[in-house]
Amino acid sequence: MTGTKHTIRIKKEAPRRLVFEVLTSTGTLLARSTPFATICKLEAGLSILTAAARGPETPVVVVAGTTTSVTPGGRRSRVVLEGELRSARQRQLLAGILEAAVLDDRPESERRADLSGPLCDLTD
Repeated sequence: MTGTKHTIRIKKEAPRRLVFEVLTSTGTLLARSTPFATICKLEAGLSILTAAARGPETPVVVVAGTTTSVTPGGRRSRVVLEGELRSARQRQLLAGILEAAVLDDRPESERRADLSGPLCDLTD
């Protein structure tokens, strides 16, 4: 499944309620985050997900009830996704996340014109 081109869509559901969705090249929803209060926290969640895909250690994935959490191997930070992501979907998600295109679906007045870098100062 390597080489899969994903799309990450940033959405605003309500004030202080931002989510990201990861879709396959065919538009199939792979994963949806739990809500974040700010764009900085959302970006931190995406940073954790990319670290899990990039890291030399196997990510830790915990399916618990209606959520799935992903933690980069050897780290304590985690990102929580809605639903139960089974093994095949986990592999597909991580295989394409590093090269995913990011689309910001928030209202135009809340978006940044240049998406080439992080919107917030993130520390690793």
